[in-house]
Amino acid sequence: MSLGYLYDSSGSFKSAIQYYKSVLKTDPDYPDIWNNLGISYYNDGQIKNSISYFHKAIQLNLTFAYPVNNLGFIYIQKDDFSNAKNIFYVQLD
Repeated sequence: MSLGYLYDSSGSFKSAIQYYKSVLKTDPDYPDIWNNLGISYYNDGQIKNSISYFHKAIQLNLTFAYPVNNLGFIYIQKDDFSNAKNIFYVQLD
């Protein structure tokens, strides 16, 4: 996964996305990869894709705080406070 982080940190978001997708082929149930894809899509300006990848990460692990926080942050940025509140409640359950 460090190669994906390297791509992301250097601004090569499309390369990071390709890398993370290749990792998913061998481990599709790894929530960290789904979260990282969400981050890469967000950084690349693809917010809709980002949201769906964060949802998948949460679906795979309801106690994984990073995608919950990332998704809530996006909803707050979009002034969608209802969805932000709902997603943050996931962490409280």
